[in-house]
Amino acid sequence: MNIFFVLSKQSSDWNRLKSEGFKLLDFKSKRHLMAVLNAKYIISSHADRFIKTPLPTAVYGDVLKYKFIFLQHGVTQSDISRWFNFIMPEILITATKDEYSSIVSKRSRYRVSEKEVRLTGFPRHDHLDQLEKSNDYILIMPTWREYLISLTDDHGGRKKLSGFVNSDYATHWLEILKSEELKNLSSALGKQVVFCPHPIMKSYLGDLDIPEHISIYEHKVFGSLQNIFVKSSVLLTDYSSIGFEFAYLNKPVVYYQFDSVDFFTKHTLRKGYYDHERDGFGPVCYSKEQVFESLDRAISGNLEEVFEERRIEAFSFRDGKCSERVFNAILEIA
Repeated sequence: MNIFFVLSKQSSDWNRLKSEGFKLLDFKSKRHLMAVLNAKYIISSHADRFIKTPLPTAVYGDVLKYKFIFLQHGVTQSDISRWFNFIMPEILITATKDEYSSIVSKRSRYRVSEKEVRLTGFPRHDHLDQLEKSNDYILIMPTWREYLISLTDDHGGRKKLSGFVNSDYATHWLEILKSEELKNLSSALGKQVVFCPHPIMKSYLGDLDIPEHISIYEHKVFGSLQNIFVKSSVLLTDYSSIGFEFAYLNKPVVYYQFDSVDFFTKHTLRKGYYDHERDGFGPVCYSKEQVFESLDRAISGNLEEVFEERRIEAFSFRDGKCSERVFNAILEIA
């Protein structure tokens, strides 16, 4: 089987992957597009139009024969059917029983069934489980907001929108990041604060004036995000599915949801089967004061036992064989 990995040549990972022996294709290059024309499968953790169909279907639709395998880049916890139903993969990979059931249920808004949806676990969790764990960091990692970014171009690029710094989103997160409470908490507990903005929001970093005692995640400094996950004592997020990565590691999560009404009305998501108050892997906070109280308790190991129970029960597989199950599922549709 002739396998290629598609990546922008400008990526910081290009030289590393090349040295590790990956057969690389520069994204949108002639070689990439020729490979698409001759591909049997496109396998990706993302399903944006410019990834799934890099060639215009109006011109090439009759010769594009590949099957799209959607690995997902996070556990689907909200209802994303409005976006997802335009994708229609040959196989959709899921990691938890509740996630799987929510998608294939007869009452589901998703236009897929047990035929396409597979409960295999995520391949990346095989590696995550093998990494050495510690509790060095406080990781702050909010997700993005559709109403604060512009539309993508054909290469996935986005332009900044004016007024971001004064948005409710930026105001609340900057209040946390610039607070004396965070500085004092991290100092007292001997933890390094790492701020990792969502990739879509990174263009705004230069406008935020992040304090010097907070480290901004960069791959060349910290390595892969998995290295940060396994070395963090707690995750502070809002609605990000990264919480499931911490649950897999049995590490606590604190949710800061100051904009819960706007998030489910202005963003791409609708509320799904997962309720953070009922199902979350840590406390849900609506004020700065609640955030720091919960962070202190989480790092000190004083959260309610129910959160650990949820983390342990969430995943269907912790056996190191998720990659094998995905590979076999692909072979089944050969």
